[in-house]
Amino acid sequence: MRAKTGEAGEAIGRIRDLKSLTRYLGNDTATDSKIIRNVFKKGDLFQRSGDLLMFDEDGWIHFVDRVGDTYRWKGENVAAGEVRDHVADLDGVVDATIYGFRLEAYDGQAGCAAIFLQKGVDVNSFMSGLWKKLRKRGVPTYAIPRLIRVENHQYDSLVSLANVSIEMNASFKHNKTVFKQKGFDPAKQDPGTLLFWLDGETYKPLGEADWNNIVKGAARL
Repeated sequence: MRAKTGEAGEAIGRIRDLKSLTRYLGNDTATDSKIIRNVFKKGDLFQRSGDLLMFDEDGWIHFVDRVGDTYRWKGENVAAGEVRDHVADLDGVVDATIYGFRLEAYDGQAGCAAIFLQKGVDVNSFMSGLWKKLRKRGVPTYAIPRLIRVENHQYDSLVSLANVSIEMNASFKHNKTVFKQKGFDPAKQDPGTLLFWLDGETYKPLGEADWNNIVKGAARL
């Protein structure tokens, strides 16, 4: 199935000659797992890239995530790309990235989101309805992000975001390592970045006292 405009899909490359295909050394099984057949017509061959891309309405192609990008939270596997698609598709969101963040006092990696909002969106109003909107879309409770950062700029489109955001590289990929390094200590954030944490079914502003409770494992994430 071809991905629609605004929908993430895996990039694949046509194989015209199997002799020219780069193979895994001594591992034909791994090589074959990257080949898909009869994609658009009988007999054609394509190679999977493992990269999820998205073609937007302005004609730009954006890197979304890697296929199989997962983390574990309290014994459950969470597909970061799937959660990202649900968040990014919400009204008022220009783009989002989802990643796991290690909290020593909890089992696994807590789901985190960096969200970029459109100009004019009221952050508090958006956050107050986020839990219900994600649940309505069928996102499991364990997969809903526990910690969220709303970046300190708002954007007209993905193009404007790509032009000014230092968290994106030349391939329009959000650098999750940068977000992980920033952490969630409110005292160590860039001016204007807003932090929230999930208390039950409600997102609340993340202050120093809240963060200290999370670090100690006293918060119910």
